[in-house]
Amino acid sequence: MALPRPVEPELITVGPDEIVVTAESPVDTPLTTRAGDHEVTTDGPHHVARITGLEPDTEYPLEVAGVEPVDERTFVVRLEDLELEPELGGPSAKPLVDLVE
Repeated sequence: MALPRPVEPELITVGPDEIVVTAESPVDTPLTTRAGDHEVTTDGPHHVARITGLEPDTEYPLEVAGVEPVDERTFVVRLEDLELEPELGGPSAKPLVDLVE
């Protein structure tokens, strides 16, 4: 079943083990968002689908049921575990607070 427009899904967040997709639809219209075998169903008109439990370094085909793709290709999300070290300070960092004794 194709949904009436506007339904504009957007991939908002990609984390090491989760994605978040938002969309708009008519009131009380459920949307099912799938990433591989994982799926979440939300009710409209404002949808926020958070899919968790995904494996890093894995590709997941992403689908929002009822929304036709812009082209014939499948949208794929690949989660990568980058293991970045947080940077504190640094040569160009300016203190947010001046400490005085």
